[in-house]
Amino acid sequence: MNKYQTLTQTELINRCLKNDRKAQRALYERFGPKMKMICLRYLIDKEMAEDALNRGSLKVFTKLDSFTGTGNFEGWMRKIFVNECLDANKVHKPSYSIAEETFLHDDAFNMTESKHETDYILRIIDSLPLGYKTVFNMVEIDGYNHKEVGEQLQITESASRSQLAKAKSILRKKLSN
Repeated sequence: MNKYQTLTQTELINRCLKNDRKAQRALYERFGPKMKMICLRYLIDKEMAEDALNRGSLKVFTKLDSFTGTGNFEGWMRKIFVNECLDANKVHKPSYSIAEETFLHDDAFNMTESKHETDYILRIIDSLPLGYKTVFNMVEIDGYNHKEVGEQLQITESASRSQLAKAKSILRKKLSN
């Protein structure tokens, strides 16, 4: 174990602010896996997620001086990565009102005994139409309210509520099978 792995979060941030490359690497290694999961939850493929992870990481380091030290650092980072993913989705112009018929068929969800139940649930969430998946992630996992979702996705609050209700309905059906 190197000394950077034992540093507190505050010590790591302070060293990163001084452009200490080893501290930057340690910070990335500490939070990168969680941020990668965020990117994978929001984006349609692994390549897009990797790109968003790289852009978000760069943004974290270039804006690190704007983190005041009050509040949750991981939450601050999470917001950067969610916004990065939403921007990536805007570039690819997904529709946030995808019809339920585009949802994958039941045979796409054959769960083997070796798969953990959590993996199964994440696969179901991941296979939701992009609009449903995005709203579900933002509200249920990342804690955004419908007003914030509407502003970020440029949809109405009622559209956000509708997307979430439809996502939950699909998830309930798939999980009850």
